[in-house]
Amino acid sequence: MNNKLLRITNIAGRHFNVRILKQGDRYGRDDCLTIDDNRILVEFFDATYEGTTHGPLGQFTTGRYYVETILDAPSNQGLCLYGAEADTWRAWRGWFLDGGAMNVVRAWLDNQTEGEL
Repeated sequence: MNNKLLRITNIAGRHFNVRILKQGDRYGRDDCLTIDDNRILVEFFDATYEGTTHGPLGQFTTGRYYVETILDAPSNQGLCLYGAEADTWRAWRGWFLDGGAMNVVRAWLDNQTEGEL
């Protein structure tokens, strides 16, 4: 994977692709949108479905986040990647990143965006 992609595995064993989007990068369905400002975004994809009709990175999860939002979260805080009610997300397909996995994501994002924020 290139330097804008990270493969991470949660404690349930599910693999996710994490992608950084910077100015000029294309994103969205069929890459029809372009980042036109200097805000840096991050996306999460379920890698189980990598290379399928969902796309080369897998199934897009819940949304895009500003990198600052992820970096400003407390250490060891996880991230729910399933946007349904709180009582059901843990059981639904393992779409979450536990605190340890998010610490790895935060360190990677910090390294990839050094001097840009």
